[in-house]
Parts: sequence; structure tokens; C-alpha cells
Amino acid sequence: MKDQNKTKAQLINELEKLRLLTSELKTSEAEHKQTVEELKESEEKFRSFVETSDDLVFLLNKTGHIKYISPRVKELYGYQPDELIGKHLKKTTPMSEVPKAIKVINEVMRGRSLKNFLINQKKKNEQIIPMEVNAVPLKKEGKIVGVLGIIRDITERKQSEESQIKLTDELRERFKEQNCLYGISKLASKFDISLNKMLQEIVDLIPAGWQYPIITCAEINFKGRSYRTKNYAETNWRQFADIIILQKKIGTVNVYYLEKKREIDEGPFLKEERYLINAIAEQLGNISERVQAQEALAEKALMLDNILRSAADMAIATTDMDFRITYYNPLAEKFFGYTAEEAIGRTVQEMHIREHVEPERFEQAVEIVRRTGEYCYSLEQQTDEGV
Repeated sequence: MKDQNKTKAQLINELEKLRLLTSELKTSEAEHKQTVEELKESEEKFRSFVETSDDLVFLLNKTGHIKYISPRVKELYGYQPDELIGKHLKKTTPMSEVPKAIKVINEVMRGRSLKNFLINQKKKNEQIIPMEVNAVPLKKEGKIVGVLGIIRDITERKQSEESQIKLTDELRERFKEQNCLYGISKLASKFDISLNKMLQEIVDLIPAGWQYPIITCAEINFKGRSYRTKNYAETNWRQFADIIILQKKIGTVNVYYLEKKREIDEGPFLKEERYLINAIAEQLGNISERVQAQEALAEKALMLDNILRSAADMAIATTDMDFRITYYNPLAEKFFGYTAEEAIGRTVQEMHIREHVEPERFEQAVEIVRRTGEYCYSLEQQTDEGV
């Protein structure tokens, strides 16, 4: 036989090769076993991550059908995973969003990664929820065979963003309202402006304080006169407040929207706009009271001035609480020899010093005035004729 013809050395050599080959097979088998164990461990870690993640993991094939979806789908969508496996993405996508979803899936199939893509999704109970999607191409042997992605429910984030937007809008409205009231207060503090001009400027300020200033017009009816914005027109969308003085109505503030708007608190008007128009009406009442008081005071001042000027036999001078001269009638000019321009603004003490009146006499007079409210004294003065 052939093996019988081999030498001992050849047999030993072949046995050694066989031993080495057996050893290599054992090593390869151990390495393969280790690789399998590592793959199994890696798969377990991946499965553990996928199944405990707050996000939903999905796998689509190139036609948009679901090949895999993680258990998180039960909480997010209300489906069991096997209810969606094999179904098209249309199953969980509102019809209005389907074209957008198909478009981005096709882009990922061409190699593009998808990041922070926002899309609405549809739960099993038909409820619509906002989602954020991140996805990458799934490759096999270098070819793109599907889409691997993660979906996150962003309902709370959207609600927070909407709350922030709402808060910002509300702050903007409150700023407009405060700015309107400030503008009216600033006008009311002016003393060099007529009441008619003031009321016209106030009515022009009003629309800027409302939610839709471009389609807002205003009118102030005040003691039988009307002051209106240039775009004034009466419509069905009206808000008004009466102007009251001493429990008596003297006018009205009217605000109109020129276009229909959705119903809110008071028709199309905000409840804060009710507070605003009430505050404006109250300010106008205060302005009216102040103007009336100023007019009455001016009338009395004029009457007093006429009386003082007509006093033919009495020199009259008035002072403030610091004894600074505030009024000096013509007879006082003639009697004391100083013009009103020279006297007004000076203190009585200054005038006494100029006339060389003893300081003690002045101090005594001041004390009497403070105690009794008046001081009388006689004064003789020589005329040009020596009398």
C-alpha cells in the first residue's frame, strides 16, 4: 500500500501537519464562538436599548413599508408592533402629511440623512400628535435597502413653545395698552394745549392699544362734540365706555373694528381691552375735571386781578409763604416808588433792607403774620408837592 511505502519521517511530518491543522480548527472554532457571543451580546444590548428607549425605533423598506418597529409604538400610537409590521407608513400618517413623508423617505433612500424633521402622526384612536424624526439610509453590501429611524413625541415641547408664544403675545398686548395710557397721561400733563386739540390727539392714540390697530377706529363724544380717527366708521363690532364726572355722564369713548374677527371675551375684544377702554374713559373724566377747575381758577384770578387793579385808594401787594412778592398793583407802584417788575420776585426783607427798615421791625411783623394771619401798619410818605 501507498502508506506502507512512506518512511517513518514522512509519517511523522504528516502527523505534525494534521496536529497543526486540528489546532487551527480549534482556534477558529473558538474565535467563531467568541464572535457569535459578541454579536449576541451586541444584539441584546441593542434590543435592550430599543425596547427601553423613550423614542420609537423603526425600519422601512424602500417602498415605505414597515419592516420593524419597537415596542414603544404601543405607548405612542396605541398599536401593538405586529399590527404595523408590513403596513405602509400611510397607516400612521395623516393624509395631508403623506406627500411630505414620502418625499423625505425618497431623499433618505438616495443617501441623505434626515435630522429633526417635524411631521404630524396619527394614533390608533385618530388623535394627531406632533413628532420629530431622525433617519439614515440602511445599507446592505454597500447598497441602500431601507430607512432606519427614530421618532420622538414632541407634544410637550410644542405646548411649551405655544405657551411661550402666547405669553410673548400677551406681554406685547399689555405693552401696547400701557403705552396707550402713558401717551394719554403725557398729553393730559400739557398745559399749553387746548382741550379740543388734546382730545383729538388722544383719540388718535387709541387704536394702537388694541389687538388689531390697523383695522381699529375710535371716537370720543365729549360734551356734545365728536373727535374721531381719520378711518372712523361705525360697524357691528363696537366696544364703548361712558365718561363720568360726579356720577353724571358727559361723553362716551367708542372703539370699532372695521373687519370681523373671531369671538374672544367681549365679542372680538379681549377682556384686557375692556379694562383699557374703562381706564381711558376714567382718564378723560379726570382731564375734564382738571380743565374745569383750571378754567374756574383762571376766571377767578382774572376777576381778582380786575378788582385789585381797580382799587383806586389802596396799594396792594401779595406774597407767598416765603414772603416773596407775587403781586404788586398800580397804586403800590405809585405809593412805594417801585415798578411791579422791580418788586415781584423779591422778598419783603429785601425791600425793607433797600428802604433801611430796622431788621427787628421786619422780624416782629413776620411773627405777627404767622400768629394772626395779618399785620397792619401805617406809613407816611411825602409827595412831590411836600405833603
